[in-house]
Amino acid sequence: MKQDRRTRRTKKLLTEAFIELLSDKKLNEITIKDLCEKADINRGTFYLHYQDIYALKQQIQTDLYEELANLINPFTKVKTINSYELFYTLFTFTTKNEALFQAFLGPNGDISFLTDLKTLFKDYYLSILLQGDTRNTTQNLEYAYDFISAGFTGLVSSWLESENPTSIEEMARLTSRMVFDGLPALLPE
Repeated sequence: MKQDRRTRRTKKLLTEAFIELLSDKKLNEITIKDLCEKADINRGTFYLHYQDIYALKQQIQTDLYEELANLINPFTKVKTINSYELFYTLFTFTTKNEALFQAFLGPNGDISFLTDLKTLFKDYYLSILLQGDTRNTTQNLEYAYDFISAGFTGLVSSWLESENPTSIEEMARLTSRMVFDGLPALLPE
């Protein structure tokens, strides 16, 4: 169902206001009144689109996850994956949605955001990797995935907080080398 321009504009204003408020307040401290004032819309308009703050948060996350799933879809052949391109795509996406990531991953953020993000990748990539594998290999791949995803999300958080962030290209190269070559690849010879 295609949304009209006014609906898209209203939802964009609400999303921007929500992200700004989440940067300053915990989710349970954000009121509809605060949100509507920040977005410069009336409460009736908010309720026309969302039941409550949590429904807005869920819709923002769902939209983000859908966009991300569409971006990583071309990277399904894990054994022949161009890891640089994958990480470049992920860092570019993160930069495009920087305010949202900073709000959700920041001190007032929601841990479920990170959990859901990890689950999205885990479900996507492990389903590809695990086709026909034995139980022992399955468990090992899950451990490896958990290890890599925790490191990657920590790296993204650190990168977003940096005052002089490294370029997207360099972050993609660095991440690719760390994930596929390990720590020794980063040490001087």
